[in-house]
Amino acid sequence: MLERTLRRIIPLLALAMGPVLLTGCMDSPADVLQPTGTVEALVSDAGSNLTGHFFAEARVQTLTGQNWSDIGSLWGIDLEHGLGAGEATLDSDTDAAAVYSGVRFLLRDARVELAAGSEVNGNVLEEDVTIVIGGGGNLPAERQGAFGLQQDRVNPVTLHLNSQDWITQGVVESGEVTDAVFLAAVEVRIPIDG
Repeated sequence: MLERTLRRIIPLLALAMGPVLLTGCMDSPADVLQPTGTVEALVSDAGSNLTGHFFAEARVQTLTGQNWSDIGSLWGIDLEHGLGAGEATLDSDTDAAAVYSGVRFLLRDARVELAAGSEVNGNVLEEDVTIVIGGGGNLPAERQGAFGLQQDRVNPVTLHLNSQDWITQGVVESGEVTDAVFLAAVEVRIPIDG
């Protein structure tokens, strides 16, 4: 009788425990597939009649609670963009599809190199000028508010430099712009922002 009961129970136990035993064979919880979406990092500077380039080391991060986290490989990006050159793609990578509390570009060692002949507030530059931004430290250009990283889609995040709003004659003469002035002028936009 006991033998007959065991013959019935053992196959049922094997069916019930099989998925649990197989899960235990995985290397880590990361082996479980999570939905992901692609973040495309872009930079834009439209409307400027300046001749020169913006340079920085950039990383793109999302905010969850109080913590900023890098998006995949979107860190250590060597950003070089022509002033007034419109929009360009920097890089893209995937991350967990979710709704985040914010998204930002964290810029480091930011500077502008203006070419001789550029016109700033009606004055033509006679020689090239380098403008250091925020003392060369970290500059968090942030967009607070929901950022929905949608599954199986390209989700663009664009850093709008708006250089015409912060490159002034005073900035050219001093060779620097404060982080507060720079961060007040630049914008981080996602598609719902227009």
